[in-house]
Amino acid sequence: MALAVVLIALVALVVLGWVASGIRVVHPQHRGVLERFGKYRKVLGPGPHVTLRFVHTLQLVDERETVQDVAVDVLTADDVPISLDLAVMSECSDPRRFVYDVSDFSLAVARLLEHHTRALVRQLSANQLLNTDGRLTDELAHSVDEVALTWGARVNRVELCRVVLPEEISEMQPPWRWQSPS
Repeated sequence: MALAVVLIALVALVVLGWVASGIRVVHPQHRGVLERFGKYRKVLGPGPHVTLRFVHTLQLVDERETVQDVAVDVLTADDVPISLDLAVMSECSDPRRFVYDVSDFSLAVARLLEHHTRALVRQLSANQLLNTDGRLTDELAHSVDEVALTWGARVNRVELCRVVLPEEISEMQPPWRWQSPS
């Protein structure tokens, strides 16, 4: 009789421990993507949630805005090699799509931004590039945001942080005009 009571108490403690180990807290700046046996179940909001260990998996997604630096080497329309440093501000807008539709969001945005930057800068001369007053970054943000929305993210801004010119141009006194070597 005493052995049965001890076994029941032991089983109860094991079950209680198993249930308690499944209590997960999702913080206010995160969302949790819940899967049951590897299949999408639902998105969990902030607060405590009871999950079943070995049955459910929970992937946390940070919904705060993140800043990513991207360096791009480009040629302008007049064949001036320029290095640009860009900052991309983005955030998750749909946790489910953010987890399932792209494997590495940071890498995908960096490659997409490089492609669009090269395409846009290739149409501008070095003078036009240096005199753009935000039009380039606005166009970049808009074109990258269109694709990022399909991945469950939103690109809020793209900022041009630094423009590095070739040494022979940066040593010249403004106003200058680049003449390609012939």
